[in-house]
Amino acid sequence: MLDKVPTSEDLIALIGKTLFEVWTALCDMIEKKYDMEHLFNNGGKAWKYEYKYRRDGKTLCALYGRENCLGFMVILGKNERTKFEADKQNYSLIKSDCEIPIPQTYF
Repeated sequence: MLDKVPTSEDLIALIGKTLFEVWTALCDMIEKKYDMEHLFNNGGKAWKYEYKYRRDGKTLCALYGRENCLGFMVILGKNERTKFEADKQNYSLIKSDCEIPIPQTYF
C-alpha cells in the first residue's frame, strides 16, 4: 500500500487528462456494478501506480498508471478463461505507443 494515495491532480499530471477520464469512467462502471474493496499500491517496475479492485481477498481487476499511459487488467477465473479461450478470435488487442509486451500465453 502507498504512504500517500495519489490525488486526481496527481493522476492527471501522470497519465494526462484524456486517460484520466478513461480511468474515472472505468472506476465508475466497476463501482456501480460491483461492491468491492479498492486500494492503491506501488505499480512495481513497469508502472507508478496500481489501483486494485478486490473481493474476498482476490484481485478481480486492476488499473495501472505511468507517464502518459493507462493499463487495465482483468483476472479471469478457470471457467471464464475456458469461455474466453473458446471465443478469443472475436476479441482484439488494442495497441498503443505505451503498451508493454504481453506474453502470448495470455491470448
